[in-house]
Amino acid sequence: MCANSLPSRYEVIDEERAGSYEVQGQRATDLEWRVALALEKLKLPYMFQFSLGGGRTKRGGVILDFLVFTAPLATPLEVMGQYWHRGAYQSEDKLKEAILRNYGSFAEVVYLWQGELQTISDAHKAVKRELRV
Repeated sequence: MCANSLPSRYEVIDEERAGSYEVQGQRATDLEWRVALALEKLKLPYMFQFSLGGGRTKRGGVILDFLVFTAPLATPLEVMGQYWHRGAYQSEDKLKEAILRNYGSFAEVVYLWQGELQTISDAHKAVKRELRV
């Protein structure tokens, strides 16, 4: 690619699949990274890998993929990759939701599935639709 030319669509796709992703200084999956880009484009403040009740270090604690600061209540947003969120993992997701309800003042959990996050554009549409912005 020439120094003055814009990357082609194919080069962007290759970059996306090429390697490490980071959101707010933390490692992220490609799906989480796309969601973060969508949140930023929509100018929605959020925290990535939000720890509640001690996170992974305490029994009953949880880590939310994203906590999006929506009004009137913050919205937990979970990115559901097909590998981690099927079968036995579904029960862990339900447990996380129950624990979250016990903590109180949050909007209903929003789930975004891998199939709707395949491209940056797809992620933007899904986040916009599910957060109703």
